This record gives sequence, structure tokens and C-alpha cells, in this order.
Amino acid sequence: MNTRETERIVWVDCLKGFVIILMVLGHCIQFGSGNDYFSAGMYFYDTVFRLIYSFHMPCLMLIAGAFFSGTVEKKDFWRNLLIRTVIPLMIWSAVPVIIETVKALCYKRFSFPVVRDLSMIFLKYYWFLWALLIMSVTVRIVHGFFNDNLALYIILGAVILLLPDVLNTELYKFMYPFFVIGYLFNRKKRDLSDILKYRAFWIPGLIALYILLFIFFDTETFVYISGTCIRTFRQLLTDAHRYAIGLIGSLIAVCLARFSFPYINKYFPSCVRLLSYFGRISLLIYLIDILIDSFLLPVITYSFRPGYPTAFLETSLILLLCAVIGAFIGKVPLLNRLLLGGRT
Repeated sequence: MNTRETERIVWVDCLKGFVIILMVLGHCIQFGSGNDYFSAGMYFYDTVFRLIYSFHMPCLMLIAGAFFSGTVEKKDFWRNLLIRTVIPLMIWSAVPVIIETVKALCYKRFSFPVVRDLSMIFLKYYWFLWALLIMSVTVRIVHGFFNDNLALYIILGAVILLLPDVLNTELYKFMYPFFVIGYLFNRKKRDLSDILKYRAFWIPGLIALYILLFIFFDTETFVYISGTCIRTFRQLLTDAHRYAIGLIGSLIAVCLARFSFPYINKYFPSCVRLLSYFGRISLLIYLIDILIDSFLLPVITYSFRPGYPTAFLETSLILLLCAVIGAFIGKVPLLNRLLLGGRT
């Protein structure tokens, strides 16, 4: 995924925008379909929800890994990591802690268990960014001291699957191979254009394999349900299924986005502008959406009934709100630097 050409940056932004919209839609199906639907966990059985969750976060992590390859050797790597990732992550992670602290004080429920829960909340809400931070540091170390030794990456991936699932480690372990694959692919300077020359042969095969894997994608396949720690042979099969469908779904999304971009850009330029814009502010959308889904949407939609029109409307409103907030933050350099690491 060489991103030196403008066209390739735009198509990646479009892909990120499309995937982040799917993420918001998935969250709206989960948190915006009424309390009864949410409490019963019925969203796990929703076909669109399962489709989104089969590949959307692996795809974003794959892209993150690919772009990370361009920063790993920079002399100011650690400074950039601090400014662009650590500081925004600390600030945003503190927001739900503050909200929950205020709620506990208002309801006079402040106690030691609450304090313990607050420390967990700090690590829980923005797990994807914590995973990104951990992966960045891990790959930087392997790159610097072991010259990107492939065997070491594989060994690390196998060893971490034996670690217990605590403090969101199941999610970090799930994201690890996608970040590393994206990183190594771009590190080797592979060009998707060469690969896509033979798309007529292997893309249909990937799609057929994805459909087959999706047929067996049930509630146990969700990492939130079964975790990743290998304790039994069944768990090993579940992990393999989850990694396979995540990778294949991501590859299909990446290749279709790259292949279709020139045509979409030619016949639907406004669609490209919209998707690429959402891709550029995808981090902000993720950050804002998590807070809305956690503290606002379930309250507003408490008595709602599930339905795709409602979920699509909620998704549109959230994206609109994120665009407004993004425009405001973009005009305030200090906020931009503190909250987004200077990305907008």
C-alpha cells in the first residue's frame, strides 16, 4: 500500500471513511435500538452487525500498520508518538472517567470499588487507540533491535495468545496480526496495482471464502464473547476463524476500494469527497462516537425499537455532529494538537 501518490492517499481516505461509517452504524444498531434490544444482546444476531464486525476494526488496523511503516525510522519517532498518540489518548481516556466520577458523586456511590472501576474505564473505552499504541511500540522495538525479524513477529503473535484475557488484552491480541501484516506489506514496498492485475482470478475466490466463513460467524466468533486466550482446541479454531474472516474481509475491502476508486472518482466525485473527508477525520469520529454511544444514545433511544431506518438516521446525525466538531477543532490549533495530535 504505497501512499506516495495523491490518488492512493485519497482512495485510502475513502476506504477509511467507508469503514468508519460502518463502525458508527454498527454502534447505532447496538446502542440505538432500544434498551430491551441492547440488554438481551440481540444485536449479536443482526446480519448487518455481524457483517460489519467481521472485518471493520481489522481493516482499520491493517491501514494503520501500513502507514506506520513510513514513520518507524524517523528520528523524532518517540516525540511524534507522544504528541500524536499518547497525549490525545490520555486526554480522551480521562473524559469517561470524569463523567463516571461525576455520576458517582451525584448518586453518592463513591467507594473503593467505584475507584477501581474508574481505573478500568480509563483503559476500556478507547481500546483501539491503546492497541495502536502498544502495536506501535512493539513494532518499533522489533524493527530497531531485530531488523523486523519475521520469525520473531510470528513467535510474539503465538505467545500472546496464551496470555489471559484481562484489561482488554483479548482485543489487543486480536489486533496484533493485522497491524503487523499492514506494516510489513508496506515495508516491503509492495504495490497493489501489480497485485490487482490478476484480480479476476483471486478476488472472486476471496469473496467466496469470506461468504463461507461468514456463514459460520456466530456469537462465539465475536472477540467480546469468547476472548482470544487459547485454553481449548475449540478456542484455537474460534481464533483462527476470527483472524481469517477479519483478514479476508479487510483484503477484499482494500482491493475493491483501490480498484473501484478511479471509476467512482470519475462518475461520483461528490461521493469521493464525502468519504475522503470522513476518512481524514476518522479518528475524531471514533473518539466522539464512543462517548455518544456510551453516555447519550442509550438514554435517548431507551424506548426505541430496532430498525435499520432508525440506525441510519442516528448514524447520519452522529457523522454530522462529528463534522461540526471537527471543523471547530480544526480552527483552534491548540485543541487540534491536544485532542487529535495535529491531525485535522
